[in-house]
Amino acid sequence: MNHFDVWGRDFLLVNKTIKKGERGINYLKTIVDQYECFFHKNDQENDVGLDCFIEFTKNGDETGKIVAIQVKNGSSYNTEEICKFPIDGHERYWTKCVVPVYGVVMNEDDSKNIISACWFPPPPPPPPRTPHPTP
Repeated sequence: MNHFDVWGRDFLLVNKTIKKGERGINYLKTIVDQYECFFHKNDQENDVGLDCFIEFTKNGDETGKIVAIQVKNGSSYNTEEICKFPIDGHERYWTKCVVPVYGVVMNEDDSKNIISACWFPPPPPPPPRTPHPTP
């Protein structure tokens, strides 16, 4: 396969990474659709640490409950012993969100089929700020 470099970036590698992430998001969408909930995907150019939102339903009715999701896909996040979710500097942003943020880590086999998924709860809220006395 030919790799090409533009502005110092290997575009074949970037494309494979994007496609792997898309497979993870599509797998999650399939699960959400099975439960007849609403799946709202963020376009990559609008992704600042949240890949999608899920709106929950109950008996076909909207519940008003929404969560944000960040998806990671790949063996670098999973081993047989542990599943890890890197925060990558997003914790400050996620704790400011008005909806809970969950991490989902997926792993695929050599045929690019998702074989496992781990869900991570939202990070804890930041501690309250201590007011400074005014002079």
